[in-house]
Amino acid sequence: MCLSISDLVVKLDGENLIATVNVKNTGSVDGQEVVQLYVTPPTTTTAVERPVKELKGFKKVALAAGETKSVSVEVPYKYAASYFDCDAYQWNAEAGEYGVLVGNSSASEKFLSGLFKLEKGELWSGL
Repeated sequence: MCLSISDLVVKLDGENLIATVNVKNTGSVDGQEVVQLYVTPPTTTTAVERPVKELKGFKKVALAAGETKSVSVEVPYKYAASYFDCDAYQWNAEAGEYGVLVGNSSASEKFLSGLFKLEKGELWSGL
């Protein structure tokens, strides 16, 4: 299946980070694809070394040949932004501007990118 992902919209809605894209099957056969949401940490405010990108959510979509669908991947912003702070023994969602990458593979060279911003940091417990 040939695939086209376009029109990324990123928003914080209450407690959730939502990334919405249009996915088009540009091929001649029906197929399925997994839309993957990665988050990159703030580059200037993070207190610890973090991975370049982390998979935070995904959604599988079935598409008929030539079909386009709007696909939203939704994840609580705390899960999207947090790392476990060993000193505080809590999860830490640091304030700052986070990158959002959406594609169909961690090795993709054609990610769509966007941003979301947490105005203030938050320590929290539990999952």
